[in-house]
Amino acid sequence: MTINENAQKTPTTVLMGRQEAAKYKVQKVDSYKENPLIEALPEIYTQQEVIKFLTNTPKINDEELSESAEIRLL
Repeated sequence: MTINENAQKTPTTVLMGRQEAAKYKVQKVDSYKENPLIEALPEIYTQQEVIKFLTNTPKINDEELSESAEIRLL
């Protein structure tokens, strides 16, 4: 296969992926304004939202609590 043959091949749909239309937002931070890559990002999360996203509290039932620490760590 020559270089010209490779250049003329069309990509498969698997490699193309899905395209989203960007939704640009007005930025409050001056250094972020007029940058389309930043303006298309989602809103900046509050501290409470970040804590909620990063916190994982496992559900533990009473039966598990009665086990020894060595078993609970498994």
